Amino acid sequence: MSDEKRLGELARISVYDEHLETTEAALKEAFDIGKRLLRRQTDALNLIIRFGGIEGDHHKAWVLDQVTRLLAGDGYGELVVDACAGKDGPETYSWETGIAP
Repeated sequence: MSDEKRLGELARISVYDEHLETTEAALKEAFDIGKRLLRRQTDALNLIIRFGGIEGDHHKAWVLDQVTRLLAGDGYGELVVDACAGKDGPETYSWETGIAP
């Protein structure tokens, strides 16, 4: 389950659960998820800053793919499948992973 989906579940637990221990555990897990999400965003920005200015379309494609992997997390594969799908079927568009600089 993605961090984002789990965070939504934890928010519902925190609001509706009458047991303090469960609520405290849910809030701690939500905090930990928030830290992971912030780390992924920070890592993505650092990758852009470090490699985004390197010339070459193949290198820029790599940067975009790596940033997508960081931000999408476990949902990367599904995101790529969705991005490639279009009116002509599941391979209407291509997804380039590029070449590392």
